[in-house]
Parts: sequence; structure tokens; C-alpha cells
Amino acid sequence: MTVNWSRKLWTVQQTNTNPADQVPDSLYEDGESNQFWLDLDVGTTEEESEDQSTLDTVTRAGFRVGSESDALAEGWRVGWLLVPKGKNPYDPNNIDTDTERLEGIGLLRGQKRRLRLFQTEIDGKEALVIRLGVPLADGAEGLATAYPD
Repeated sequence: MTVNWSRKLWTVQQTNTNPADQVPDSLYEDGESNQFWLDLDVGTTEEESEDQSTLDTVTRAGFRVGSESDALAEGWRVGWLLVPKGKNPYDPNNIDTDTERLEGIGLLRGQKRRLRLFQTEIDGKEALVIRLGVPLADGAEGLATAYPD
């Protein structure tokens, strides 16, 4: 699949029935549209070093999250600069540094967080898999899904 990150309006879905898999409250806002788009931008961000042992400050071209006022939860309003990374198609059973994605590091609720967006298909529909975790760590990540409108 050729990944086209821009020119789409995405809607974050709260579809999981297992409480352990619920979308983190920082990414989903009850009663709001939860719609966003990605705008091209150039800026300064932190990213993991190649050996994933430190965070480096770099200037990159990437995408910023855009939305209508208050349409999204606070986790989207961090000012993420989401940078394209990787080249291999998304496989939920094999995510590594070569998996194609947008990735950014930002300060959310006083802690550094890593936001990653993977474009894929779910049940034959184009989708974004959204993962929110801690930089420099493998481990549990909050999981969300968004579909284009």
C-alpha cells in the first residue's frame, strides 16, 4: 500500500470492548467529533537515537495534527511533529524500527510520550493504528484506531 499521510480527515474510534484495550483518555474525547487531519510542517523535535538509547533534538519535515477547536482530546494538542520513518508495511505482530509510520515525541501531562501512527487496512477499510507509549522503551502502549471520513 502506498502511504498518503495528508489530505484526509480522520476520526478516532472508541471501538474496543475489552477495558484493557480502551483508547487512552488523552486520545479520545467523549461527546466530541474526534476528527483530525495532518498538515505538512518543518520544526524541531526530539527523536530516539539510532541505537534507541538517547533522545536527540533534530529539525525535520513532518506533519502536525490539525483539528477544529476542542474537537480532540488533550493528547492531540501537544504540538507533535510527526516524522515519517521506516519503509516496511505495518504488521501488528512485527513492529520494529523499519516499520513505516509517523512518529513524534512530546510532553503530555508532564511526561515525555511517543506517538506513532501506522497506516493499514482493517476489515478491508483504510485505517490508522495509533499507539501512545513512552520513548526509549518497549512496552505497553495505548492503542486507538482512526478511519477516514
